[in-house]
Amino acid sequence: MMAGRAILTAINDGAKIQEAQLTALAGETLERIQRFQEFGFSSNPPVGTEGILISLGGVRGNSVIVATDNRNFGIVNQAPGECAIYTDDGTYIKLKKAGQVELKTATLLTIDAPNTLIKGHVTIDQTLLVKGNTELRGTLLVKENATF
Repeated sequence: MMAGRAILTAINDGAKIQEAQLTALAGETLERIQRFQEFGFSSNPPVGTEGILISLGGVRGNSVIVATDNRNFGIVNQAPGECAIYTDDGTYIKLKKAGQVELKTATLLTIDAPNTLIKGHVTIDQTLLVKGNTELRGTLLVKENATF
């Protein structure tokens, strides 16, 4: 009774430490179970996510969730050493081999910073829209037709 699997049925993400409602042994329902996450990482798992339930001192009323995973979502077929952060809608950030980072989002990527520095070459596959002033230092090379 000290450790087991559970299915999350609800999450309260408004508490200082997330609280979960879950089902465990043979339909046993537990409420307000704290769900511990790694510092610096935060998620709100969807209903049906599985978790590892630890009952501290073997007391069911003193239980915590220490890990969660969901078989319906996630990144598969990663090479050894790779990792990813993902959501249930297919958005992800992958840290890949050879120093590559892959980011995928279906709608919008927002970078909110007073300054942004990109070191290296930049390729833009679609239209570039600049809403504000543009300052160019260096050489402007136009290789195809351009309208000014």
